[in-house]
Amino acid sequence: MSSSVEVLSCLGQEDRLGIVKLLTEKGPLCVSEIMAQYGRSQPNLSRGLRLLREAGVVYCTVAGQKRVYALCEGVEDLVAMADRLAEKSPPR
Repeated sequence: MSSSVEVLSCLGQEDRLGIVKLLTEKGPLCVSEIMAQYGRSQPNLSRGLRLLREAGVVYCTVAGQKRVYALCEGVEDLVAMADRLAEKSPPR
């Protein structure tokens, strides 16, 4: 089980948050689909997905030769809450 600090820290990096938002919009995707939609290199994407998986933000299932990533329960709510807080925060 990941701590809150690990989860929030993981989501605090723009590329990883982008992956999470993509999975929020599109649902479960395999690595090649994420690469095509998100436009990051395979090593960069793999590292981000590994860190998200280790933090308990996403999980991976195997479908044939493909690894399919999906959000863990509650992550969509957490991201929506963060978006609402960002909208309400005063400009810097």
